[in-house]
Amino acid sequence: MNKLGQFDLVCYKDGKETKYATVFDTKGKKAKIRTIEEDEDNCEMKDIPIDLLSLVPAVELKQRQLKQVCRGELTLDAVKKGIREKKIICHASYQMTLDDLEAAIKVYRKKDQTEFEDWYNLLAYQLNEEAKIDDIMDEGNTGSEDGLPDDHTIFADIWDQLEASLNYAGDYDLKCAEDDLRRYHANQKKTASKRILNDDEKMDLICFWDGSDAIAEQPKDLQKAWKNALEDLCAKKDLTALEIKGYACYGDGNGVYKTDYKTCLDCLLTVFKEQPDPSIANTIGYIYYYGRTNKGKPQYAQAFKYFSIGAAGGVLQSRYKLSDMFLNGYGVGKNEETASRLLWDLYDESLDGFCRGSYDSVFADVAYRIGNLYRYGIDGREDPDEAYAYYLQAQYAIAQRLARSSSYGDIQVQKNIEDSIAAVLPNTIYEKKTSVIHRHTAENFLTSALAHQSMFKMKIKELKNHKKQLAISIVNDDEEYPLRFLMVLSEAGTCQLMDHINLTVQDLQEYNVPADSDTFLFNDIRDAKFYLYGKEFASIEGDYVYKAKK
Repeated sequence: MNKLGQFDLVCYKDGKETKYATVFDTKGKKAKIRTIEEDEDNCEMKDIPIDLLSLVPAVELKQRQLKQVCRGELTLDAVKKGIREKKIICHASYQMTLDDLEAAIKVYRKKDQTEFEDWYNLLAYQLNEEAKIDDIMDEGNTGSEDGLPDDHTIFADIWDQLEASLNYAGDYDLKCAEDDLRRYHANQKKTASKRILNDDEKMDLICFWDGSDAIAEQPKDLQKAWKNALEDLCAKKDLTALEIKGYACYGDGNGVYKTDYKTCLDCLLTVFKEQPDPSIANTIGYIYYYGRTNKGKPQYAQAFKYFSIGAAGGVLQSRYKLSDMFLNGYGVGKNEETASRLLWDLYDESLDGFCRGSYDSVFADVAYRIGNLYRYGIDGREDPDEAYAYYLQAQYAIAQRLARSSSYGDIQVQKNIEDSIAAVLPNTIYEKKTSVIHRHTAENFLTSALAHQSMFKMKIKELKNHKKQLAISIVNDDEEYPLRFLMVLSEAGTCQLMDHINLTVQDLQEYNVPADSDTFLFNDIRDAKFYLYGKEFASIEGDYVYKAKK
């Protein structure tokens, strides 16, 4: 007989009865097998002489036969010739299609339920890879190009529901599958808005276009289908649908729905009552703060309540709006110290994210408010120079945000920043611009990164006239979200993110660098001294010069 291997199927005589087993191991002249019984509880492990075992050869299927299995034209018993435990070897794979599934459903609708279960289990668990079922399921679960059902999504939906019904005694059967297929084919002959969709298909459609204004760019008939599906689910008090409709009516609307803050608030309050999400609380807070459902008259008490919920849940916009409310005494006792502390905490947090590429963050809004603290002397003295520096950060940040994604109100934020710069600049020492920046320490160029204990590498090059060129670059510890530093050049009226900078040091007064070293690491600067983990490593005192691009 052929040499036996692990998991081979074998048969042997038990009296007059032929029995089947799976080989687990062979040693010498004996094999350890696990018997195969109709009742799984009766299966057992046993040792048996190898010469009493006969190898049961696998069934070999050609691609044509595999297609027949997919279509229900070749049954499990026919494939395995009555020996259900036989392995199957396919000579070529075949991509099962919706047409195959429909053909099989028609076949097995007329047969016993157990025959259908055999067919499903054969494909799902033995021939899954050969019939490429995972491939069509992946395409189906990814969704169609327009959010409406297509061959792949219908296949995936029916397959999943049949599996759930078989495994968990659900009520979805082959008749339900036939009905879904019949409805799907009928829908293909109709325009999008005339199609009859079930609730799952409606949800797929509305979620496909959720969070994007692209629905406004689609054909009118698809827009109507989307709105019909959304309204139907909202009528059934579906929370996801209500949230989508609420946000579709917010701000400038989404092209299908116009601005309607009353509808927006009603929808979001209904959702929030059942699912108190902090981001929804934040949106509700904005509606009350600006009196958008109260003829423009703010409802500060309600706004404070919902912004507090949003802030407690980590929503950054709620945190800076709470600062605004404490600063002005809106809905709460006026407290400039609390307002200031809220802003500074949020500034440090959002700066780090912005320097790692979170351009859609609240950094612009926060930097603008920090600028206001200095401009108006809130919780301290007036300092137009500092105000201008933070306004430049806000100006740069809002430009980055608008270049990538524009949220409702961003244009107004940008205008507020530009107006503030125009107002404060004449009171600063920076009204006359220069591209050559002189500072007494490198610290002022690297402030944002030094605040977060970033590591830098410095390479020193000797120039003429005893000048030094310092090439400073940030050492990144995160490839996915690399850190850069925000360099504010008030003298030049610019601000930008950078990962390296070249400085020239002239008029050297002190130069103390480890001997034979033109490169070193540091993570802190205090005046002219460079430190590595608290230990002074070098000292370079002089006039630090940077030439900004014009």
